[in-house]
Amino acid sequence: EFPFAPLISLLRQADITTGNLEGVLACGGTPLQKSYTFRAHPGLSIAGLQAAGFDLVALANNHSVDFGPAALGEMMAAFKGAGIATVGAGPDAYAAAILEAKGLRIAFLARNAAVAPQEGVAWAEAGELRQAVAQARAQADLVIVHLHAGVEYSGYADETQRALARAAADGGAALVVGHHSHAPQEVEWIGRTLVAYSLGDFVFDIDDHDIARDGVVLRVLLSRQGMEAAEWIPVRIVDDVQPRPRAGAGGGPVIERIPGE
Repeated sequence: EFPFAPLISLLRQADITTGNLEGVLACGGTPLQKSYTFRAHPGLSIAGLQAAGFDLVALANNHSVDFGPAALGEMMAAFKGAGIATVGAGPDAYAAAILEAKGLRIAFLARNAAVAPQEGVAWAEAGELRQAVAQARAQADLVIVHLHAGVEYSGYADETQRALARAAADGGAALVVGHHSHAPQEVEWIGRTLVAYSLGDFVFDIDDHDIARDGVVLRVLLSRQGMEAAEWIPVRIVDDVQPRPRAGAGGGPVIERIPGE
């Protein structure tokens, strides 16, 4: 629970808490031949995510199959056993995961556009994403898209991110949540769709890029009509893996309201 300790109360306040899980929580598998492979103990890691109140993790990223399909399957089974939903990887990688809270049905989709397509991970393509969002919208009150895209350590969204965000907005998404750049990026409205191009890092052990120690908790209020309010809560990783809220002038956490569309 150590990585989440300073933010557990904030995370658990939400009706639904979700994030991008970039790595493999498994004991088995064989590492792929690549520069970085990420793996952690499933029992300990999932216990931490449960303590922090996570309801869903997005697996559409460039590290979910770092230890092959068997390890991915082990991880997804462990999440299922723990009651945490997954989206964006596995046999039904392109399917929506639907969660319900306070009478709202919310469909989650996750797509990866980082590095290269990998079997078992939902790859982002604008036309497919637009159609998938529209189909999910027919099954739920709202659609939220996790989008893994962009340039690492860049503080600005690139054209690929923008094109995919426009496709999600055209399909009727209420919110697009981005990651992969390891740095917070800009927020904008595309019509009635709120797009946070990157929330930066959260629990991530990195030493050689200072910008990768900065991240954001995005807190949103949703209704059947869509986005009612949104807040940007900056965090900073200390002690290598523990995000803590940025302190304001009065000592309390910085909470910035995102203006409406």
